[in-house]
Amino acid sequence: MATKKLNILWLDDDIDIFDEVTRPMREQGCKFKSIRSKKEFLEEIDRLNDYNLVILDIIIPEGEIKEKQDPYPGLSVLETIKQRTPNLPVLVLTVVTNKEVLEKIKELRVAGLIRKPVLPSDLENVVNSVTNS
Repeated sequence: MATKKLNILWLDDDIDIFDEVTRPMREQGCKFKSIRSKKEFLEEIDRLNDYNLVILDIIIPEGEIKEKQDPYPGLSVLETIKQRTPNLPVLVLTVVTNKEVLEKIKELRVAGLIRKPVLPSDLENVVNSVTNS
């Protein structure tokens, strides 16, 4: 299935997943900006309107050492995205099984939830569905 050329913000600290899973879509012309922490996201926040889609893991590094680490920093990133750009579709890519966290994700009206591990073809199908490609 051909994917239209999209500009996608990818927020996940697992580099191996990114390279493997996004390769087919990148070969079809999709552009991905890969960031790996909440801190990097905050540096990118003013450019959210440049993207057609955000793919976000809920468990990401904060990007700095704190006394009390948030176990799910991606949730606050998701809340920020939804406040600033409510129409920007967000796919959550995660291994999280905590029911409260999954409920919170649903409440924030994400475009989809993808369980890790994910196959490149599955990612492409979900992206096509969300972006109406």
